[in-house]
Amino acid sequence: MNHQYNTAADKCNCGQLNLMRIHLITTGGTIEKIYSEQTGQVENLTAKIDRYLQLLRLPDTQIEVTPLLNKDSLEMTDADRELVLAVTRVRVADAPL
Repeated sequence: MNHQYNTAADKCNCGQLNLMRIHLITTGGTIEKIYSEQTGQVENLTAKIDRYLQLLRLPDTQIEVTPLLNKDSLEMTDADRELVLAVTRVRVADAPL
């Protein structure tokens, strides 16, 4: 599932816009961690990046997010890293020059 965040400039009918496109592939990690008082541990439970991106003011910028994993980098396996690489290659191939 991809999420897109567009600026107000993208929403107006201003003709041809030159938007900067940013694609984020999220894998969890520190930015997604919270402290669980119930377990006494730091955990990755839900994605928070969408909420953070909505607070940014980036004129003429389109941000597309692909949530891929929800793991700490210390827990990632070789298969997880291969998945990240494969998705990155697809996104780069689809990117405009």
